Amino acid sequence: MYVRFLGVLAALSITAASASADVDRVTVKVGYSPGGGYDGYGRLVAEHIGRFLPDEPTTFVENVPGAGSLRLAKLMMTTEPVDGSVIAIVGSAVATTSLLRPDKSAIDPSEIKWIGAMANQPSFCFVAPGSGIADTDDFLAKPLKVGATGRTSQTFVFASLVKNLFNPDLEIVLGFSGGSEINLAIERGELDGRCGNSLSSLLSSGRYDVVNLVGQWATSVPEVSKDVRDFLSMIDGDVDRKAAKLVTGTLRVDYPFLMPAGTPDDVLATYRAAFDEMVQDQQFLSDAKKRGLLIDPTGGADVEAFLQELVDVDDATIERARELID
Repeated sequence: MYVRFLGVLAALSITAASASADVDRVTVKVGYSPGGGYDGYGRLVAEHIGRFLPDEPTTFVENVPGAGSLRLAKLMMTTEPVDGSVIAIVGSAVATTSLLRPDKSAIDPSEIKWIGAMANQPSFCFVAPGSGIADTDDFLAKPLKVGATGRTSQTFVFASLVKNLFNPDLEIVLGFSGGSEINLAIERGELDGRCGNSLSSLLSSGRYDVVNLVGQWATSVPEVSKDVRDFLSMIDGDVDRKAAKLVTGTLRVDYPFLMPAGTPDDVLATYRAAFDEMVQDQQFLSDAKKRGLLIDPTGGADVEAFLQELVDVDDATIERARELID
C-alpha cells in the first residue's frame, strides 16, 4: 500500500480550517444503489473519517443513484453545501465525462474538488458459469447480453470498448440502478454477464472464484489476476490503444471522493489531510481488509494532477475514444 501526502501545508491547514470545517454532521453520499462496491467504500469511509475531522462529527450515508453516478456528480457541482457537511463518492469516469461525452455532461473537471481516491485496481468483464461462454475467445465472438447502469458508468463504458473493439454482437442493456441489480439479473438468467466490476467488489462479494472472468481493463495488472486476459494488450493499432488508455485511465484513481464545487480551499485541505491520515490508520485498514476492500490510495492533489495529465491528449485520440464508447 502507498499513500501520496500533501506535505506540511496540508498538515498545517487542518488547524487553520477547523472553524470552516467544524460541522457536527457529515453526510457521505454514494452515487450508486446499496450493496455494490461504491456503496461498500462509501460506508467504510463514513464509519472512519469522522475520527480525523475537527470535533469528530457524526457521519451518515445517503445513496443517490442515477446515470452511473453522474446525477450525484451534477448535484455536487451545483446545489450541495460547501461547508464540509457533504462529501461524495462517484464513478471515476465522471472525471472524463465532459471530455468524452460533452453532450451528457456540462461538468467542468477543473471545478471538481477531489479529496482522494481509494484504489488502483482492474475492472473485469465476467459471465455466469452457466452462460455457455467458455473463455475470452468465446466472449469476444458470440452474441451475448450484458447489463449496465448509466452511459457514463464503467459498466457501460468498458462494455462499449469490448463491443467496438472486439465483439459487435455484444448487447448492452441499460437502466440498472447499480451493480447489485445487474448481478441479480445475471443470477435470474436475464443477462449473460457484465463488465465494469472491480477487483474489490468481486473479492468482497465472494464472486471472484465463482464467476467466469473473461477479461480485464487495467492500468497495471496485479498478481492476483495475472491469468485473466488483459484487453489493452489485445488491441491492434496505436490510435485505438491510446484511445482505450484514455477511457480506462481513471482506474488509476478509482473510487474517488469529492467535495462540492466552490468548497473553500481550507475546508478541502482539512478533508484531504483527514483522508491521508485515515488511509494509513490501522483500524481503518483492518476494517477494509475484513470487508474485502482493497486500499491503494492516492491523495487529492495527486488525483487532480493525474487527471489533468490523463486528458492532455491530441484531438484524434479524443475523437476515437468518443467513438469507442458510443
